[in-house]
Amino acid sequence: MLIHNLSIITRYSNIFTMRRLQKFEIGYAEYGILIYLVTNEKANQDSIAQYYMIDKGAIAKTIKKLENKNYINRQTNKRNQREKLITLTATGKSIIDEMKSLQNEWNDILSSGITEEELNLFTDIAMKISKNATNHINGGDTI
Repeated sequence: MLIHNLSIITRYSNIFTMRRLQKFEIGYAEYGILIYLVTNEKANQDSIAQYYMIDKGAIAKTIKKLENKNYINRQTNKRNQREKLITLTATGKSIIDEMKSLQNEWNDILSSGITEEELNLFTDIAMKISKNATNHINGGDTI
């Protein structure tokens, strides 16, 4: 049942987000990268791929889409010519407040009727489950 419920939450989160981001012509993967860049200025493709545990090729395609829509810039790292640093453009930055508002609204919807104590407990448990999954897939021990 755990996997089923997490899957439902994920699917409906995607639906909610996609409906609200249609006006920006942003897909869910693009949304994730933009949100990542808010807290990780001058990220590179590898750091994004590692964070989301997604194939570098898929990240490259998504980054290209965002670049074509003028939401991000890619610049060569002066210290490492093979590395491209990814930053938000002014256009990308201009939609971040709305994206954060969207996140807050969805979090409020999901946590409706749940006490702060219950939410903290759920967050702690979800983090442990996430670490267990990561550790298992990467060959480590579970918690």
